[in-house]
Amino acid sequence: DMIRKLATRLISVDLLEQAAELLEHQVQNRLRGVARAQVATRLAMVYLMDRKPENALQIIRNTRLAGIPESLVFSRRLLEARSLTELGRYAHALELIEQYHSEKAENIRADIYWKSQDWAQAGAKKEELLGELWLKDEALSEEERQNIMEAAVSFSLAEDQSSLTRLRTKFNAKMAKSVDASSFEIVTQNIDQQGIEFRLLASSIATTSTLDAFLTDFRDQFQVSDAALN
Repeated sequence: DMIRKLATRLISVDLLEQAAELLEHQVQNRLRGVARAQVATRLAMVYLMDRKPENALQIIRNTRLAGIPESLVFSRRLLEARSLTELGRYAHALELIEQYHSEKAENIRADIYWKSQDWAQAGAKKEELLGELWLKDEALSEEERQNIMEAAVSFSLAEDQSSLTRLRTKFNAKMAKSVDASSFEIVTQNIDQQGIEFRLLASSIATTSTLDAFLTDFRDQFQVSDAALN
């Protein structure tokens, strides 16, 4: 319990190598059964935060165990799929989460299509994730705005003018009130009118990592779990 709390504190201040060392020792030498699988899952998260997807994949695979809770199986499956995505093994990543259709799984699926440059699928899935946000009064979050921008770029690169127009119609009013107003205007221009501004902006958006949002969600999940245990 003390090691778990210390590792959580190290993670919170981005001392990732030190946190990984503590957790590695627990996994390799101290724990068995479900407890080992739980800590290994946390260790995989730390490896991904430290941009070491190969390590994350290896620790998940080395600590497989029958009979662990389904919620833990799901978390481990998502981390494994995300690690494969970072390694460019997109087909295998999609296969791993094929049976899951929760919001978390759909987010990873959208990110796989985005990173693999499957623009038609990426646009459709990003728009699907947005649901009916365009009808709500609340301001868009940074993650929601990013999904809108990625959907717009995807539709443009897929040369899907009708979907691009639909996205612009739905979100123009909300995006016009955000910090991304001018960027949204550029990425939702008619495809035949797009020029250097669009290409530069699309390139910038394409290099934005979707991994950070995924990891923030996992990090928050573990902090809630820790609070419940304390």
